[in-house]
Amino acid sequence: MPVTAEDLCAFLLDLDAPDRLARPLLLDPGVVWAGVAQLSEALGAAFGRRCAVERLPEGGEHHGSITVPGEATSAGAPVVLVVGRYGLTVALSPNHWNPDGSSTILLDDDDFARTKETVFATGFGLTSPVSALTPWRAERPYPRLLSARTAGELVRQIRNLPTDGGPTAELREWLCATLDVPADGPADERPASLDVLTPEQVLAEVERIRLCVGVLSTPKGSDERRWPVIDDTIVDGHTMWAIMAFRNEFGEGLKEAILAVHERADILRRTRPHGYVAGRGRDAA
Repeated sequence: MPVTAEDLCAFLLDLDAPDRLARPLLLDPGVVWAGVAQLSEALGAAFGRRCAVERLPEGGEHHGSITVPGEATSAGAPVVLVVGRYGLTVALSPNHWNPDGSSTILLDDDDFARTKETVFATGFGLTSPVSALTPWRAERPYPRLLSARTAGELVRQIRNLPTDGGPTAELREWLCATLDVPADGPADERPASLDVLTPEQVLAEVERIRLCVGVLSTPKGSDERRWPVIDDTIVDGHTMWAIMAFRNEFGEGLKEAILAVHERADILRRTRPHGYVAGRGRDAA
């Protein structure tokens, strides 16, 4: 299917949005709460007592919580799990952790073992502290080659790419033909990003843009469109977030996600070799 400048601009903006990892394409509140219901039932079976589920309003920092009643636990105190807004991941409530900031868990060993086993068995991840449920995105290790906020600005940036040979000139020619952008120019001035990007980083950006255009030629809702945000996260060296993103985008368990991200990293070493080096700041071998 044809790709327009509007399509590419919207796609690139979405990939780099600060909250992109917090709103995976596949996962929606209904999917989360289907999983929460399953986890609540499993905890109830493990502890022999029905668990309470609290659902917070949409848009909040967390989806809600699951509470195992105190009368069902070995220690006689309730076990509270906070459900992350990011997806199929929960964390023990702050009152289960030592207030001195150490990693000591203030839970009976049996209660913790049953909780952890049940969480993993139902396909959820268990993280700590609660703040880890909210994904963050580190600042880019280098600026984007094309940073347009509108389609018109993107067209200008494409036309301003060098025309005197090299990877950016080839990218310019290809984008003009693919997006039906006027090839005459340059339009105004050389992109400022070219003054700060290293040659390796320029090649990394060229790789990424070409692959993004290729993804946009696939049908909406295709698996190919779910991978780029995961790919960017892998390339930038944030493997844990990549695993979480895969679980949410594809609805798979933790083991499957770890294997998939590992296999994807091998693919990216071949398809985005310059990006893999530039993003991680080390050799990709």
